[in-house]
Amino acid sequence: MSRFIRIACLLLPLVLPVSGLAGDFEFTGGLERVTPESVLIRLAGGDRIDAKLPKTGTLAAETISARFKLADEVHITCKPMGQDKCADLKGIQFLRPPTPRERALVLGSPKPAADPPELEHARKVNLDRAANMPNFVADEIAKRYRSPQKASPPDWKLEDTIESDITFKGNEPTREHIRINGKPWNKPGIPGVSWSVEFGTEIKPVFDPECPTEVALEGRREVRGKQLLSYVFTSPPDGCFGTATWGSIFGRRNYTPGVTGRVLLEDPSGSMMQYEDEATGYPKGFAVQSYKQTISWDYVKIGDSSYLLPVTMDFFLGFGSGDPYHVSVEYKNHRRFEAATSVTFK
Repeated sequence: MSRFIRIACLLLPLVLPVSGLAGDFEFTGGLERVTPESVLIRLAGGDRIDAKLPKTGTLAAETISARFKLADEVHITCKPMGQDKCADLKGIQFLRPPTPRERALVLGSPKPAADPPELEHARKVNLDRAANMPNFVADEIAKRYRSPQKASPPDWKLEDTIESDITFKGNEPTREHIRINGKPWNKPGIPGVSWSVEFGTEIKPVFDPECPTEVALEGRREVRGKQLLSYVFTSPPDGCFGTATWGSIFGRRNYTPGVTGRVLLEDPSGSMMQYEDEATGYPKGFAVQSYKQTISWDYVKIGDSSYLLPVTMDFFLGFGSGDPYHVSVEYKNHRRFEAATSVTFK
């Protein structure tokens, strides 16, 4: 699951407007067919949703055909008919043009050309890395900033500084000795806007060939004094980047936003040195409306050996209501994870 999804779930008490509890269904997918009677969209997983159209008005077939192109990524709201089935269309919203892969899936065009050898090499290197993340301990220093919601551009003010000793062991990172503005925090978790630290989970949604993520070479960029290969990526809604949940005790709704971003790779090793992503297009009424993050990796010394480990993370979070946040996190003093059993860095 992607890190931004976890953050969205940890932020605030989840609230779903009472007006949204009437039971309307919402789906996101590629516009596959428009007939005088109905509209058909193809979800990222391959399922298809059909919704009936009125004969006249803004949701009539003639109007939709004039406004949208086949394979456009759209978000529809419809009257439910059984489990995960639509009856009448109640709304349709354009999200973005399709990627070449999405267009091929919806229109049945020939498959895009195979990835170049350099990208295939990068896929293998980074998927192997995600599967063999080492165990280690580091000092985590996070600074949380908040800006008034109406400030444009944002006027970031430091809210607090959170320090901890963090242990990365498999998929269960843990924090100890948490201090907020220098004072010990002995309660479970971090209050307010928190963040996940399951580093490596961002690799699979980008590079796994089973995911509907499109990756393309952008060129070269200089980062921290190094010339890196830059690849941009696009993932459709309902892709591999995890599902966010919002709602109240009266009901829950899920949404997997589309994600765009960039990965910067070391040349010629193909190792990812920086990861960037951005998610927008959340449904109206969703607590989180935008998310953007950057994760930087670098070679650090532990004992006599060097390991490629995370060193910084920045993310920006926008809400439908409430002030936006910027959190800047630094990881220092990486050291070996000590346990009763032996630990091997791969």
